[in-house]
Amino acid sequence: MRYIFDDCVLDTALATLQRAGRAIPLRPKVFYLLQYLLEQRAHLVAKDMLCAQVWPGQYISDAAIEGCLKLARQAIGDSGRAQRLIQTRRGYGYRFVGAVEEQAAGVTPGRLEPALPLGESETSSAGAEEAVPRLPGTGVADGERKLVTLLGCTLIHTAALRSRLGLDALHSRMRTLYVLAQREIQQYGGTLHHVVGDRLLAVFGAPLAYEDHARRAVLAALGILRRLTEHREEGEKAGSEPLLVCIC
Repeated sequence: MRYIFDDCVLDTALATLQRAGRAIPLRPKVFYLLQYLLEQRAHLVAKDMLCAQVWPGQYISDAAIEGCLKLARQAIGDSGRAQRLIQTRRGYGYRFVGAVEEQAAGVTPGRLEPALPLGESETSSAGAEEAVPRLPGTGVADGERKLVTLLGCTLIHTAALRSRLGLDALHSRMRTLYVLAQREIQQYGGTLHHVVGDRLLAVFGAPLAYEDHARRAVLAALGILRRLTEHREEGEKAGSEPLLVCIC
């Protein structure tokens, strides 16, 4: 997903920020914070919710949060005094208040195209190659086919758990899974291709081709399981519901 605002473009698939056509380097935490505020711009984000998404399972001081916000504002041409884009409401939370345009990854600016739904795929005209999902890749010639490995993560929650926690809590759990999975997926060269409801889908082997894309996907899956185990142990100490995930 691309978020276009002011003179900036934040690309979640490539984990990049451009301002006035120039690449702006961001620390991972600053990028995740900015991305989360953009995704939740219709709502005021409470401080504890922001911490749960950007710093899951960690104690973060107010000074650390403000420092991260300051870096995010500087990167997009905002400031704590002006607050044109990121607004702080003392005692309540934070909100991205600038005008934002969303574009699917890989779409040429000014021309929106519908994303291919999960489960649909295109095949080569010869029919000899295995069907693969349409990928929003850069630098891929029209009609080119690539072998890829898909890694899926699904949040497991029963009807009773859904009723007890509520939609807001389940959304928070999904965001936690996204943050935990994104780090491992990006570490091994994968791309979070589609996010629907309680499911994540990662692609290995495109847009950048890797001969060992299957191995990278397995390593990413093992890394996600390790992070989930650590998160579950921390949650047990705090008495919270465990985060159960199916990976395939």
